[in-house]
Amino acid sequence: MKFTQRLVDDFDKDADRRMSAICRVMMVLMAVIGILNVTGLFKIGDVIYPVLIVSIAVLFVPTILYDFLHLRTKMTRYFVLTLVVAMAGILYAVLSYHVIIMLVFPVVISCLYCDRKSVLYTTILSIPVMLVSHLTAFFLKRFISHSQNFVY
Repeated sequence: MKFTQRLVDDFDKDADRRMSAICRVMMVLMAVIGILNVTGLFKIGDVIYPVLIVSIAVLFVPTILYDFLHLRTKMTRYFVLTLVVAMAGILYAVLSYHVIIMLVFPVVISCLYCDRKSVLYTTILSIPVMLVSHLTAFFLKRFISHSQNFVY
């Protein structure tokens, strides 16, 4: 029993470091989406650039908190999870069906913490964010579809 608990404790200690590393990988993927939009492979529109800048900034927060400031508290974890859920909702609202898998991202990374409460918190928080994001995406499609610059 002690060995198993030690493994869980070691995994938990490294969870914050893993979280910040995954968020840095996601930052690169957000930059790739921007580059693909600039080159014309993606035709999302200019609305994507401010959203990408915000999402990259949000994804850098875990690196600042965990790696630079060494804040490893429960409150910090919940703050980071809340930011990631909000960011996933914003990305889904703007990119809609291009990144529908993004809605699963916060729940998956909350599993890194091996804590039922954080997974439950993230799941419950994701439900209204998904609803609002979907309605916003629907509104943006309706609103933007009258513009000549928008391509489906």
